[in-house]
Amino acid sequence: MLVDMATGWDAIVSEANALNKPDAFDIVRRRKIDAVQQITRRHLVIYAIDFNRPLKAQLGNFSSITLADKLGFDEVTRNLAPDSGVDVLLHSPGGSAEATESIVEMLRTRCEHIRYIVPGEAKSAATMMAMSGEQLVMDEQSELGPTDPQMIINRQGQIIQAPAQAIKDQFMMAQDEVTACLPACLAIE
Repeated sequence: MLVDMATGWDAIVSEANALNKPDAFDIVRRRKIDAVQQITRRHLVIYAIDFNRPLKAQLGNFSSITLADKLGFDEVTRNLAPDSGVDVLLHSPGGSAEATESIVEMLRTRCEHIRYIVPGEAKSAATMMAMSGEQLVMDEQSELGPTDPQMIINRQGQIIQAPAQAIKDQFMMAQDEVTACLPACLAIE
């Protein structure tokens, strides 16, 4: 198992509390990143979104991969050596396929070998990102998919996500109903 989330988080909180500093979590985070990089001898980029808690899940699009994320990937990979490899720790509900493609294209121009590490979940567009690498590291608790495109609809201020295929199927059903009704409708005139 890559990470025991319960024990791992408790240990991190204890380690940060023991430092008794305002930036303790940042210090611990940097130590953990350095420890991974010492083992792998590669750069580590972390793209992790806390989307499993109910409040975060309600934010919807704010916790999804967007073109704005390309700026973050650009900043942390800009100075990598062209022949270097990079590890991307990925935990995300997905997001825009176009944004994902753009991020992957940028990473491909900068890194010769990309390894994705999925300790939790990489769904939808995050699955597509994870599958773009040369290696994918997961354990028995990790999850990928589904990769069904979603339509984001604003209905009276409420953001709704619906599978694109379901919308297409409903449109086709409505079209079939109109086509079936058309001869009867034309006979009325």
